[in-house]
Amino acid sequence: MRILVLGAAGKAARATVYSLLGTRGVEHIYLADREAEALNKLGAELHGRPVSMRFLDAESERGLRERMAEADLVLGCLGPFHHHEARILEAALEARRDYISLCDDGEATAVALSLAPDAEKRGVKVLCGCGMTPGLSNLLASRAASRLQETHGIEISWYLGTGSRLGAATIQHLLKISHGRAVSLEGGRGRKVLAGSGEELVEFPPPVGWRVVSFLAHPEPSTLPRSVGKIMEVGFKGGVGARLGGMALQWLAWLGEGEKSPIWKTALQTVADGVTNRGGGPSPSALRVTATGMRGGADSKVTFAVTGDYYRLSGMMATAAVEQWMGGGWPCGVYPPEMILDEPLFYSRLRRRGLRVLVGEERGGGGVDGRMMTA
Repeated sequence: MRILVLGAAGKAARATVYSLLGTRGVEHIYLADREAEALNKLGAELHGRPVSMRFLDAESERGLRERMAEADLVLGCLGPFHHHEARILEAALEARRDYISLCDDGEATAVALSLAPDAEKRGVKVLCGCGMTPGLSNLLASRAASRLQETHGIEISWYLGTGSRLGAATIQHLLKISHGRAVSLEGGRGRKVLAGSGEELVEFPPPVGWRVVSFLAHPEPSTLPRSVGKIMEVGFKGGVGARLGGMALQWLAWLGEGEKSPIWKTALQTVADGVTNRGGGPSPSALRVTATGMRGGADSKVTFAVTGDYYRLSGMMATAAVEQWMGGGWPCGVYPPEMILDEPLFYSRLRRRGLRVLVGEERGGGGVDGRMMTA
């Protein structure tokens, strides 16, 4: 199979590419990006491997279609997704190429899902949101809910460490999801809450520990009710880096809300880059997903948690999704990950790549039974 990786010079894409190179059935990878210097550096690192460099103008639908014509599958790692995703997806549909995306933007996800009839008509398979979050977060939520006879609510908490340098697209994404309104399902109805509000202290697995999180604008509260069924509450909260750095990033996001000037946006991103990127070592990030409901006639709570490098976990998810696609994939259309990947075979793919999940269960107000599992 020939795979085209869009945004190949980015951090999530690099992690995915290195993982894909060891995957059976991947014959050639086309690495596409507009950052020529970073792309050439990646090409030098991969000298002798089955890869080719391609310049990418993501603003040109014609250019996108030309790049896609070389491949069997398109892997979208080009952020920020609120800027590029709709155009890329439309090009994939025109080119009739299957598309797996790391899209983490709620509005772009809604646009993608609205194109499901067109994808079915054209015979195209699209998976939208296949990184650490959304992606792994959706699957953990679905698994946690499956352990309950009735699921009343799902809480997703995410912490992004800043021990290593964050990519520019990641910072733009953080600024966007930290202002405006975040979707939250409350009382069975969608509700928009102020991004950055609802602060609470959440315990993540070591070495992350206790962190402050607040509402962020993410796709999970919109997509999970489609697969979990009758559910009344779904919320997504996140935190970034140390407390002071996270607060500074939040204030920058609020300060830049509604601003359209390119100069102003660049200034905000430059300051945000300085606030978040303060280290050069490992960057432990974490997910904690809790489903509450009933089992055996008693109130019950199931928590799944994962910790690891943000980009490595995203690359792990994307690579496992590519393997799933090569194995037959899923029906034509546009899907969030929990609708097509929540099955034993996919979890075995993640397990082989090193994913380990901490599981805790609490019943009837009793103690927590915690153990390490492999999803």
